[in-house]
Amino acid sequence: MTSDHPLFRTYPEEVGILDKEMHAGKLALPDFQRSFIWPARNTAGLLSSLMARFPAGVILTWRPGEFKLADRPVEGAPTIPQGVGLPDRLILDGQQRLTAIYRAIHGVGEAHFNIDLKQFLDQDTFELREHDSIDWEAVVKAYEPTAKQRKARADDGELPEYERDDWQLKHWEFPVKGLESSSAFDEWLDKIASGLPSGKDVDLCKKQLRHVRTSYIDQLRDYEFPVTTLTEEVSLQAVCRIFETLNSSGVRLGVYEILTARFYPDGIDLRRLWRDAKEKYAVLRDPTKDKDPDGFAIDPYTVLQVISLRKHKSPQQKVVSQNLKASEVAELWDSAVDAIREIVEHLRDACGVIHRDLLPYQMLLVPLAGGWLERATLPGPQQGAALEKLEKYFWASSFTTNFDQGGASQAEKDYRDLLGWLNNKKNEDTGADILPEAVGDLEIAAQVLLTATIRKKALLRAVMALTAKAGARDFHNGQPLTPQTYLSRKYDSHHVFPKKRLTDTNSETGIDAAGHSPELILNRALIDSGTNRRIGAKKPSAYIADIEEEGVDIDSVLQSHLIDVADLQSNDYGAFVSARLSAIVEQIQVVTGKTVTPLPPDAVSSGEEADVELPEEDAGL
Repeated sequence: MTSDHPLFRTYPEEVGILDKEMHAGKLALPDFQRSFIWPARNTAGLLSSLMARFPAGVILTWRPGEFKLADRPVEGAPTIPQGVGLPDRLILDGQQRLTAIYRAIHGVGEAHFNIDLKQFLDQDTFELREHDSIDWEAVVKAYEPTAKQRKARADDGELPEYERDDWQLKHWEFPVKGLESSSAFDEWLDKIASGLPSGKDVDLCKKQLRHVRTSYIDQLRDYEFPVTTLTEEVSLQAVCRIFETLNSSGVRLGVYEILTARFYPDGIDLRRLWRDAKEKYAVLRDPTKDKDPDGFAIDPYTVLQVISLRKHKSPQQKVVSQNLKASEVAELWDSAVDAIREIVEHLRDACGVIHRDLLPYQMLLVPLAGGWLERATLPGPQQGAALEKLEKYFWASSFTTNFDQGGASQAEKDYRDLLGWLNNKKNEDTGADILPEAVGDLEIAAQVLLTATIRKKALLRAVMALTAKAGARDFHNGQPLTPQTYLSRKYDSHHVFPKKRLTDTNSETGIDAAGHSPELILNRALIDSGTNRRIGAKKPSAYIADIEEEGVDIDSVLQSHLIDVADLQSNDYGAFVSARLSAIVEQIQVVTGKTVTPLPPDAVSSGEEADVELPEEDAGL
């Protein structure tokens, strides 16, 4: 069936008009759109381009007409009034650009933007610069507050200097936020003129700055984007198909965003489902974005991978994006979310992963959640054994570092073997138990553990989680570490043997005679920030004595971190490392059920990683 009605219309539209429509709720976003993700530097670059009248791309919108489609305002704009027929149009491509402009003009968010007028004319002679000689990359300056400035604003309402009138006038920087008011520039110009040194040509200064405004600054509202608007003749399915193929700021839309658009016409609103899941379960939330310290920052794409694993035996991107169906998501979404939540909580409560920073691989959650769902289908007596197998798989995968390469493909292979193992299946050719390769075939070598530095982040996290599972206790009050104390006392992996003390014997390299680096994972323990400061660069024997004076049973505390107090107290780094290795190997064998390959009889640290010197700020998890 054909129609004489056009599918789209393209007209130039001024930024100022688009801004007013966003503010009034007439121009909004389909709710399945991704969030605003631009860093401040991107916004500054866009604003500079508009002022220079450089091409800044095409905007694509859609007039949905009678289609019922969930929507939301651009981030920072007022809530869209309900029941008044708004919005008129939805942004399909151009969200990042339009949102960036809106937030800069209205002063939304922490980032602040000033126009450096010195780029347009000489501050002493007031001579104007030609367009081609202007450093456009420096025209708009992006500022973001430091932690100290945030605190000052929160405590006393004190503005950062770059937001204050006196500082802006002194540096000839006009705030983009000032464009909200039509008279703001004239008022600012009068203040500039009144502050000029005597003998300066005030009239010339004002004339030239007005020229800068009309020639450049006004472009921030007068710039015309080519806007293509799809008409009501375009179907929702067609819009979703268009959305799949769009790029945003050079970043390809993720599978989650694409499937969000594809499934929406089928009544599956992935954004709403994920929002509801996070409201229900704290462990899914992001500590930074959602401001929930209990969160493990689970990606919603992980849920889709688990569903794909159950339905198509693969979590790989091609399978998820091409084979997953809306009906399958509807069927398994809740159970997949529950499985992820339950496996994370089990790792937290039973395996020492008391914080997201101690989870060796997030991708491990995919086969673990798939295995958790399979466990639920087993008869009751088998479920306990299946839980033990899942724990062994977690530890074996972590200590063999089997997910360092090819996470999704490894998860796919492991899941097939996990299904066999959980169901007590045998290999048809050999008659042996089917096992995931990390549990059966791969080696955990003591030599690797002896030489591994904190660059091996997954291994570091696994060792720290192992110590938490073993009952690691606070160095001063002797209480076991919990998710709550980990956060409140600011725990992290810190040096046990201060690296400064290794310079006592080798001042040039800071590495002991056996070639052991101070950045070995074996030289790390979960220590709170206050204790770490008090330990400082003291010799172990000295800080142990200090702690003992406080009445702490330091022997049992150190043992809870798999540390032998005598070897540490001797101030012999090599002896300490050797003893810690033995203690950790013993625990690894317990949790994995695997025998760790022992050191060769004549083993000495190879030093292959020992010459790595990491800055202190990189030494945490």
